This record gives sequence, structure tokens and C-alpha cells, in this order.
Amino acid sequence: MAAPPLDGFYVWWHEDTPDRIRLASNNPDIVGDDGEKPGLQIVFSSNPRSADYHPANFNRLARWLELSGEPHPDPAVVADRQLDRRPR
Repeated sequence: MAAPPLDGFYVWWHEDTPDRIRLASNNPDIVGDDGEKPGLQIVFSSNPRSADYHPANFNRLARWLELSGEPHPDPAVVADRQLDRRPR
């Protein structure tokens, strides 16, 4: 379930993937190298083992979902984002 647009972007979270929040735009002017698949999707993860780990942005969007009355995850624990310092 997607929340209302956030200045042209949609934010959504689903309990099936509790460690991921997605920020997306379906703007037709944003296209891939092949000129197809318009739009953009960015994933912020609360999992320190993920390449998408970004607890600050995950928490920002989780708070926004909560304020919007949408389903939202618990806040991410903030840890070091440097790959060589993350838990293995």
C-alpha cells in the first residue's frame, strides 16, 4: 500500500519486507538506458548487512509514513554505514 505522493514521490512499506522502505517516482521523463521502464525507485534498508542500508533515511520515511497514518516499521537501529565496519 502506497502513501500519498510526497512531492511527486510515493513512499511505501510492507510487512512482508519489514527492513525495506521504497521511495519511487513514475515520472515518464526518468528512463533507463534503453529508454524504457520509466520512473525511479530507491530502497532504504534497516538491515546493516544490506547494500541498501541507510538507517537515517529509513527512519525519516518511517516517521513520515506514521504521520500519514500508513502502516510503518519500527525505527532502524543506527550503526556505522561503512561496509568494513558493519556486522557480518
